[in-house]
Amino acid sequence: MAMSGLIGEQEDVAKLKLLLSDRAQQVSFCLTFDYRVVGHNVGTLRVLLDNNAYPVWEQSQSRDQGWQTELLTVAWKEEAPVSIVFEAQRGKGVGGEIGLNNVVLTSGPCQEDVSPVF
Repeated sequence: MAMSGLIGEQEDVAKLKLLLSDRAQQVSFCLTFDYRVVGHNVGTLRVLLDNNAYPVWEQSQSRDQGWQTELLTVAWKEEAPVSIVFEAQRGKGVGGEIGLNNVVLTSGPCQEDVSPVF
C-alpha cells in the first residue's frame, strides 16, 4: 500500500483491511510490517482493530528515508477483533510518501530478535 503526497487532497484516507481467520482470533498474535512515512507533513499511518475506535499504533514520521520494521503484539481481554485496518491519512505536505509492505501475522506475542552480546 502506498499513498503519495503529490496526488490527492489534504486529509484523504486510504484503508487496507486484513480479515482475521477464526484461528487468529483465538489467541494473541504478533503483527509485523514494514512502513515508511517520509516527507514534511505527509500524513499519518495507523493500525486499528475493527472493535476499537482508537489506533493501537500510529506514526507520522519515519526515523529516516528507508523502510522500518514494526513488531506489534495484539491481545484482547473480551471480544477478539475480526479485522486489522491499516489507515493512511494524507497531511498538508506536498511530497513524500506513506508506504506499507510485508504484513505478517504469527501466533503468540512478538519476540524481539535478541542476539547475545559477548
